[in-house]
Amino acid sequence: MARSAVTILTAGALALGLTTACGDSDPAEIAAEASEFGGIVLPEGATVLGTRKDEDRTTLYRLTLSTDPEGVRHLLSASTITAPPERAFEVGETTIAGPPLETSPMLLRVADDYQRPDGKSIARIVIVDERDPGLRYVHIQLSDT
Repeated sequence: MARSAVTILTAGALALGLTTACGDSDPAEIAAEASEFGGIVLPEGATVLGTRKDEDRTTLYRLTLSTDPEGVRHLLSASTITAPPERAFEVGETTIAGPPLETSPMLLRVADDYQRPDGKSIARIVIVDERDPGLRYVHIQLSDT
């Protein structure tokens, strides 16, 4: 992606009211890259708690957000994730930010494959950590395996 397009996406993400609360060099840029990479639409008003990008033989983006239940619904529907999240008692994924998943009273997990316009298939995993009625920690993993 061209640098100017990333800047526009980053500015757009910030214009939506997304805030960042993590130590990465530029979490808003990584979040914007991840959104384009995996077809993820971040909800307005969400707080980006952590981002990570790893590149080796494959590319892996990991994001952690905090939002409300409506933000989760928006993320899933706007990102065309049609399967409903299912209750998970354990997950293999680890967090990069937010509380440890093993302390969650309720975990929901959904996974799908996203077909990008360039033909690449992206594996998407979304884990929703329900801590209380108004707060959700959302852990997103995107890879081009």
